Amino acid sequence: MDPTELLPLLLFPLLWVAILVVIALVGGWSLLARDHRAVARPAEVQRFVSGRFGLLMNYNHCLVVAAADEGLFLGVLLPFRPGHPDLLVPWSEVRVLEERAGLVRPWTHLELGPSHVRVWLAGAVGVDAARRARR
Repeated sequence: MDPTELLPLLLFPLLWVAILVVIALVGGWSLLARDHRAVARPAEVQRFVSGRFGLLMNYNHCLVVAAADEGLFLGVLLPFRPGHPDLLVPWSEVRVLEERAGLVRPWTHLELGPSHVRVWLAGAVGVDAARRARR
């Protein structure tokens, strides 16, 4: 087998990781990870949640989210983890900016942490996060 035939097999994982790291940097996930890395995942999480970080970075059906007692937990599904450590933002650093009733599901706009990263979360978990953040 010619070694150049293996090149795409070697380059794809490197490109995949590089793209995910850039997405984390541009969207603000990396900013939150500086101060809010989670030690463990909560027992009950919602998988396949959609959301948006910043203005451009869409996370369609790949977020893992929980409105836990300690704060808002955010993670991503396994194939998307490079550059995306699990996060736990305490409720004292979660600010509700807006809630919208979408055509299919509600959307909640939040501002997280001292770096003021803006996040949209879809569905009931976003509504639950807004309720807990307002306490």
